[in-house]
Amino acid sequence: MVAGQPQTWTYWVVEKDDYDVHPWVGLLDAVRGSDVAARGASPDARDVAYGMGALHWAAAAGDEPCLACLRERAVDVDALSWAGLSPLACAARAGHAGAVRLLLADANPNVGLPLHEAAGAGHTGIVEDLLRRRSDPGVRDNAAETALLRAARRGFVGVVEALSTGGADVDAANSAGVTPLIASSFFGHEAVVRALLTRGANARAVCARRRSALHYAALADQRPVAEALLVWASDLAQLADASGARPADLAAEADATSVLELLRRM
Repeated sequence: MVAGQPQTWTYWVVEKDDYDVHPWVGLLDAVRGSDVAARGASPDARDVAYGMGALHWAAAAGDEPCLACLRERAVDVDALSWAGLSPLACAARAGHAGAVRLLLADANPNVGLPLHEAAGAGHTGIVEDLLRRRSDPGVRDNAAETALLRAARRGFVGVVEALSTGGADVDAANSAGVTPLIASSFFGHEAVVRALLTRGANARAVCARRRSALHYAALADQRPVAEALLVWASDLAQLADASGARPADLAAEADATSVLELLRRM
């Protein structure tokens, strides 16, 4: 710490030489320690790098005793970091189910993207807990992406199933028009593709470039996905994008030999 710099809460929790450089180590002692209180440190103060307060770090560490202590001090449970994450979102992303349940006693489940963070990390149980507490699967991040789209892109079929059962729109697209089916097709997540189709996803939906899920499967040479899509909607092979290219054209350009062989037989 630079000489003369104010001794903030973050300094004593994160930066003080007595603690390990990992920001979570020693956090509970710092929260409870009388030396911190004596220096006038505020538990609502934030670190400069991330805009995260003590509650964020405790949530990310899954430190339930520390969380309970901070709640007793009336720390803002819905405070957002610079990235727009709440303490609940930090706990959800890290997979700390106990910390999530503890925070849900006070936290708003629709503030700070906790459902997105749990979904994007593949924590099905936490997603289900959040949905039971009325977390809205229709909430979007700053790219207009839903939690379902995050889970689909990363191949978490259990999360996709939980979200769709919980009322998520299986065709909700982001700002580029990418749907969960398009994203999962490009990355080759066959189980997710089949789950989405079974739950009513539109196989003919297109992105802003007028490309379907089959176009993207062709680009990435994802043959099992392409086969699943064609079984569902065989006319996809004839759909042209905004430039007039069909899936076989994109496969040829990308040297996607496996999908190209399949499409040439259509």
